[in-house]
Amino acid sequence: VIAWFSWDGGVCALVNTSDGRGMTDCGLCHLTINEQGEADFAPAGPVDWQALESDGRLQIDGCCVVGDVLCAEVYMGDMRLCFIPLDGSRATVTDARCWEGMVFPCDGGVIAVDEAWNDGTEYIFNRVDVPSGRVTEIARFSPEDGYVASPAQEPGTNRILFVCNGYLTALDPATGETERVASVPIDTQQYCGACAVVLPCGAYAAGGYNGVAVRQVTGRAAGDAVELVVGRDDYWAEPMDNAILAFDRSHPNVTVATVQASQIIERLLTRMEDIDIFVMHTVWGSEASVMDILERGYALELDSSVLSEYVESMYPALRDAFIRNGHVTAVPLEAQAMGISVNLAALEALGLTVDDVPTNWPDFLNFIASLKGNGKVPVVSSWTNALNACYPLLKRLLSDYQLEIQAGRQTSWDTPELRAALEALAIVDFEGLAEEAQALESGWESNPLLNNYDDVAVGERVFSRRYEYYPLRLSISADSPVVMPVMCAVAFVNPASRHPAEATALLEEAVDYVSHAARATLSPAFGEPERDEAAYRRAQADIEDQIRRFQERVNAGDASAEERLASSVAFQREMDSYYWIISPDTLEWYRAHDGDVMLETGGELEDIGLTSIAFDAIENGVDPDALIREIEKKAQMRRLENG
Repeated sequence: VIAWFSWDGGVCALVNTSDGRGMTDCGLCHLTINEQGEADFAPAGPVDWQALESDGRLQIDGCCVVGDVLCAEVYMGDMRLCFIPLDGSRATVTDARCWEGMVFPCDGGVIAVDEAWNDGTEYIFNRVDVPSGRVTEIARFSPEDGYVASPAQEPGTNRILFVCNGYLTALDPATGETERVASVPIDTQQYCGACAVVLPCGAYAAGGYNGVAVRQVTGRAAGDAVELVVGRDDYWAEPMDNAILAFDRSHPNVTVATVQASQIIERLLTRMEDIDIFVMHTVWGSEASVMDILERGYALELDSSVLSEYVESMYPALRDAFIRNGHVTAVPLEAQAMGISVNLAALEALGLTVDDVPTNWPDFLNFIASLKGNGKVPVVSSWTNALNACYPLLKRLLSDYQLEIQAGRQTSWDTPELRAALEALAIVDFEGLAEEAQALESGWESNPLLNNYDDVAVGERVFSRRYEYYPLRLSISADSPVVMPVMCAVAFVNPASRHPAEATALLEEAVDYVSHAARATLSPAFGEPERDEAAYRRAQADIEDQIRRFQERVNAGDASAEERLASSVAFQREMDSYYWIISPDTLEWYRAHDGDVMLETGGELEDIGLTSIAFDAIENGVDPDALIREIEKKAQMRRLENG
């Protein structure tokens, strides 16, 4: 399917109807649903798309229908508005450029929205006549923050509706004035290609990957509703999306808006009331440290038995980080423990097992260096180079050492333990490993020995033995303890919020949507093996259908289907292992190391620019002494800046 749209009283689609690879034919189809609820396509005729070809394909990122013409955003080097007649006549390209998901019908024509940069993002609204293609600019809009998404025309007026920074906004093209109409409690994705619609009742509907919001536009009554504002840094947590949608239904007297938050520390220090809840990540933030905020008492101490029970059940290091004076100050909504994992099938091909893989950094890196020239399986991906092969290992090594400082086991970056690990890294011939990976034609291209960035806390990705990766937990030295570094997305309440009770209730709702995997990463109380049964049953049905179809082709003499049949049968045999959200084997290790769980905050290393330090060190050749001096120098400067 290339595009979905409404036309002729139903749901239609443009479909690639080519026989074989690539795209040579495109057809219009009606979606039909039988009495059993099964969907199918009913062909309705060919579509002439050749004038729109780009690299032998047709890519549509948003569309609407005006009369019998599909007005589509088509990629042709850039996004162009194109007219595709649904009667099969030839398609045409207009002069209007547009952005993904930013085209909508308006008074018998269509409006295409383009972006420009003029001391900030500026959105240009162009009316395009159908079918002549004549383009007329009607308005421009520059948001103070956020972006414009999901535009549509307000019914009965010439105003343009769109979502911007958490609010449904109305723009008057004649005056340029805007009005906030209502909050929109979901992240309408600017790039997901989903256009908004205005329903006959006068309601506006827009969606993103996480849900659909419907807001009454015409005939709406002003009320005394409480408005909660949730501000996010550069990271967002999915449980908050689901909580907001549920909260929106269960609390009709409360509306929730989501906005992009900046200058968070300054907002908290000056007791600004405009944002009630902040969502941040302990590592992946842009400007402020979550732990600085919590340790300095800038987050509201919450009085909630639901939240207290949730946080108090967590591993000790996590519990202590999020409780102050006996009260919860931050609520983890997502959690991961990112680290290194090894391919079990690759080890098996080398005559090794997991027990042969060292569990401390120096010995592990020496082990990696010794595998060069094995001639059987690549150590790194064939799609990487020396820099990209080394970078994840160096970054993870330095992050693990940061945890040693955080735990008080080390006070400096200039130690024999870190130097020994860096010296072991320096002798690994990453350039040679990358060249070997590219030369080996062994079918391991996507599945080398090392996976450098995987969630090592819960879950095991098992597709077949070749895809089974075992998570490693590496200590800095043979004498230091293994550490499980857990990073979190957390939500906390602004002490200056005018609605602390409602904000607390929203966080209580959010806890219900924290995934089982995240709960097990955070707390041993939730660590039970679990399989995604719904996904498992769907996959069972799909694979049985695949096997049936491939078997029919083989029986009909199609030799090209034999390999795909064998692959499907192999996958079916191993499905029981694949759909674990949390596997028993992983939990066995996890429960035995609850005292080794630490909250990963990025800390000083993130403050001084871990990414640039790591890349610079690799490009110049890893010199342990020079790298340690550079880190120490920048760390000292940052400490002085922070007083």
